[in-house]
Amino acid sequence: RQALKTYAEQTGALPDTLGQVQTLCVYRDLDAGCELSTVLTELPTDPLGEPASNGYWYSSDGTTFHLYAIQEGGEPDETLCPENLPPLGGAEHLICVAGPTP
Repeated sequence: RQALKTYAEQTGALPDTLGQVQTLCVYRDLDAGCELSTVLTELPTDPLGEPASNGYWYSSDGTTFHLYAIQEGGEPDETLCPENLPPLGGAEHLICVAGPTP
């Protein structure tokens, strides 16, 4: 969230994916989330080493955002995505953080 806030303060908007869900920055030439590397020294990566299928994802319309990750094992907690959000690859324990422009 802090990186998104800093990015929005510097540019006036969030990296825009036109509402589409993208990997956070697996595909450097395609993923809008790669723009966050201008305010972060290192973007989060999947600890299991499978970023395109089991990592972090991002979507935004330029003013609101969603960050997604898959919870590995354990009991689901309150950060699981609400049911009104579109599923991401059929992930059973998808965790979401959402918000307006920080």
